Amino acid sequence: MSLWEYNVTKKSYPILEEDKRVDTLIIGGGMTGVQTLYFLKDKKNVMLVEGANIGSGVSKNTTGKINYLQESTLGYLITKKKVTKAKMYLASQLEGIQMIKDIIKNEKIECNFETVTSYLVTKKEKHLKDLIQIRNFLKKLSLPLVDDFSSLDEKFLSGIGVTNTYVFHPLKYLYGLLSQINHPVYEQTRVIKLEKHHGEYMCFTNQGHHIYAKEVVVACHYPFFLIPYFLPIRTSIEKSYLSAFPVLENKKYTYITMESPSLSTRFYDNQGEIYQIFLSESHLTSLKQNDKEHFENLSKSISNEPILWSNVDVLTFDHMPIIGPIK
Repeated sequence: MSLWEYNVTKKSYPILEEDKRVDTLIIGGGMTGVQTLYFLKDKKNVMLVEGANIGSGVSKNTTGKINYLQESTLGYLITKKKVTKAKMYLASQLEGIQMIKDIIKNEKIECNFETVTSYLVTKKEKHLKDLIQIRNFLKKLSLPLVDDFSSLDEKFLSGIGVTNTYVFHPLKYLYGLLSQINHPVYEQTRVIKLEKHHGEYMCFTNQGHHIYAKEVVVACHYPFFLIPYFLPIRTSIEKSYLSAFPVLENKKYTYITMESPSLSTRFYDNQGEIYQIFLSESHLTSLKQNDKEHFENLSKSISNEPILWSNVDVLTFDHMPIIGPIK
């Protein structure tokens, strides 16, 4: 269990037990799918199905950080894709952050939302050039920079911070969104096949039922309509290991390193019960798979009894998310 699964109230949803016809079907009940459902809450005839339980995948296993300093992504874009692409990407991140802030405020969602300073740091000289590029790039865009990273618990060679970033409880946010939505939601209802007939999609579920939809939003972790376990070209799966353990102070910062595998941390304050969350030991699943070894490495330096869990992400070679129409 991840830290986010403790002491949180979850509503259960039924299994789909009949054929359905809708205008819009959303496949996947994680952060992407539920937020899509939220934005369609005023539309008619919309439905969401989730193969397991709502929020039971990546959404419950993240660190719960809301920021735009993701390892070396901006440095890569500035160097390889030029500044125009980097600006477009950054604009999308800032817009997404503002979207989440607005939803939390407008819907009055209690999800431990806090403003923090987020740092991108390194211990290696080879990353200094990228870090300087990112700093200059953000400075030209008048973003709120912090160059003093001496307050961090660990020592780093260099770093840069920004103050317009946040942390939250991802499951409380997800369940808060669902409380504002009246569209039907089904759990334990996995779409295993998708076909297009006469201008509409026919989706086959694992219970043998059909969902007919004019349009389909695929918001699940794996593109099920491909050959099982065969990912699209130029992607890979990375597994990361996380720990959470009690500390005395909520230091209200996050950091992520530019090294690979990266280190990431943040703090979580649950009514005075404070935890520090660490992510490390990341690796490609195609290269090795030994959970016990990684969990042991993660817990060696922790004196308290930690909460341990893992997460997986689909990585792209150009650092960009996979989004858009499927032809």
